[in-house]
Amino acid sequence: MADFGAVRQTLCDALEAATGMQTYTSEPENVSVPCAVVRPGSPFAAYEMRMGGSITTTWRVEVVVLASRIADTSGHTLLNTLVSPGPDGVVSVMNKARFDGQPFRVIEGTQYGTVTVGGATYLGAQLVVELLA
Repeated sequence: MADFGAVRQTLCDALEAATGMQTYTSEPENVSVPCAVVRPGSPFAAYEMRMGGSITTTWRVEVVVLASRIADTSGHTLLNTLVSPGPDGVVSVMNKARFDGQPFRVIEGTQYGTVTVGGATYLGAQLVVELLA
């Protein structure tokens, strides 16, 4: 899967199937929480030339998990569950998601707390995910 749009859509589909949460491949104006927004990371790609001239690409995306509106304190329990590692070490929100056999890894959580999406403020977290294509 070499197309970045397809990678992001596959990730959204897998997250939605695994968690039941609404997912978005771009930042929407309005969201229904809980949900996840998959947007390009920084850097969004690393290209590596292999022997024989083939190129592998490591895609980097940010998965922004929104648990509740910021005023709803009950969202903390859900958010803590979604960003905590499971028994296999994979962050819970990603635990059951599989990406067509593609290797992926959650490399870090970079934000927890107030997140603004579409001009509204939510309780959320940002996870950095890498996928190898």
